[in-house]
Amino acid sequence: MEDALTITSEIVDIIVYQIPILSDFTTTICSGETFSIDPDETNGDIVPLGTTYTWSAPIIDPVGAILGTSGETTPQNNISQTLSNPISGVIATATYTVIPNSEICPGDPFTIVVTVNPQINVEAIVTNSACFEFDNAQIEITITGGVPFTTGDPFIISWLKDGVDYSNDEDIENLEPGTYTLDNNRLRGL
Repeated sequence: MEDALTITSEIVDIIVYQIPILSDFTTTICSGETFSIDPDETNGDIVPLGTTYTWSAPIIDPVGAILGTSGETTPQNNISQTLSNPISGVIATATYTVIPNSEICPGDPFTIVVTVNPQINVEAIVTNSACFEFDNAQIEITITGGVPFTTGDPFIISWLKDGVDYSNDEDIENLEPGTYTLDNNRLRGL
């Protein structure tokens, strides 16, 4: 029998970097709010630990309708910006093309479409009571901007009196002394 050949190998560590694979995202905010997308694996995406993101300046539709957008060339842990839409009655979108990067492996670009509803503006005309204890004060408001509902009342309105729910009417009258506040957090259209 011939001599057997003996081969001795060394243990080698092999590092395999996972490529991030992300689906597209959509989100809706109101003018002046911040959107934040922090991709994870809950929707089936592959997001290796330490993945960062860069993006070019977004495409705005209609052109010029959104303020506060910019590209980001410095890697970020999430995708976030504060956007405003000052054009009354116009819903606008910002479409970001984002490149994920895990260690040294860039993933394919994905998109984020942010819908920015226009700012709601309220003008108020306040009429004080004519005399002591007449309780005939009133507040009339005009709402512009935002995105009104297409059927029924155009906006959901909520007045507070001294911090307590008071009325859902647009204009309020026969007011007793107190502090009346239009709750902007509840002032909503679509």
